[in-house]
Amino acid sequence: ACPTATLSAPVGLVAALDIPEKRYTAEWNAVTDAGDTELTYCIETSNSSFATKSEDQRLCVGNVTQSDVDWTGQDELAFRVVAISANGVVSPPSDTVVIKLPDPKSATGAVVALVQDGLNISWIETPQAKGLSNVSHLVKWGLLKNDSREAELGGLVLGSATSYVIPRADWESVALPGSKIWVDVSSCTEVACAKPVSATFTL
Repeated sequence: ACPTATLSAPVGLVAALDIPEKRYTAEWNAVTDAGDTELTYCIETSNSSFATKSEDQRLCVGNVTQSDVDWTGQDELAFRVVAISANGVVSPPSDTVVIKLPDPKSATGAVVALVQDGLNISWIETPQAKGLSNVSHLVKWGLLKNDSREAELGGLVLGSATSYVIPRADWESVALPGSKIWVDVSSCTEVACAKPVSATFTL
């Protein structure tokens, strides 16, 4: 058959992210109007859904309809595929598919209680999406005045613990009897921190 002067866009593009394996997998349907011409397929990726060419990348994978692309921690990545014939004809791009990281899930059930050593904060972890885990927790606290938050008094990052005691020395000098204290706890995965769960306590 004579080489085709035009190529149709690849169709049926699907992509998925395997977080534990740190890779995306993209699949698409072969172009059907190339005749006997050998094709090379190229996966184009963009951090900006192809809004700016400076972030676009192209990975040419040969005459196949599936390939892996390394995941390097992006929050989202857009994919499309073009076909290129042996005589240099380039197809229009396929439809764009955007893969986004799942949002981290917040902890629940934050409780503050007065104990001998200080203020004990406890919370319940929420299981994260497949491949992500609760790597750490960001704990912050401060004073409430007339139901408005004043400046943060302290904060720290904990590992996989689900409780923490704020030592008395960290708040007794500024928090008088009757004062209210606010506490935030944010669960953090390998890639992002969730919205905090909050609690208050009146001394």
